[in-house]
Amino acid sequence: IRHLIRQLQRAIDLKPSVREIHVVGGVAANVTLKKTLQKLEESQNITTRFPSAILYCTDNAAMIAAAATFLANERPNMINAHFVTTATCDLASLLASPL
Repeated sequence: IRHLIRQLQRAIDLKPSVREIHVVGGVAANVTLKKTLQKLEESQNITTRFPSAILYCTDNAAMIAAAATFLANERPNMINAHFVTTATCDLASLLASPL
């Protein structure tokens, strides 16, 4: 959580015109993160928004596991297939550029 808050604070400092933050995905279900962001909200005069119900706070891990299950059932010969990936952009340049 500390890392997320630090990165968010950095983003707020770099882009002070941003006044609203939407928290989505599995991380939005984290109660401690929500409480911490509420404190940040007060101190930075920003608005944070979370899904209205934890039901909507899904994590990609569950979807990926389901996809793997379907793949294993439909194409068992591909279970141990090697996947080749390549980067579409240079990570160092992304990290060096402002948010």
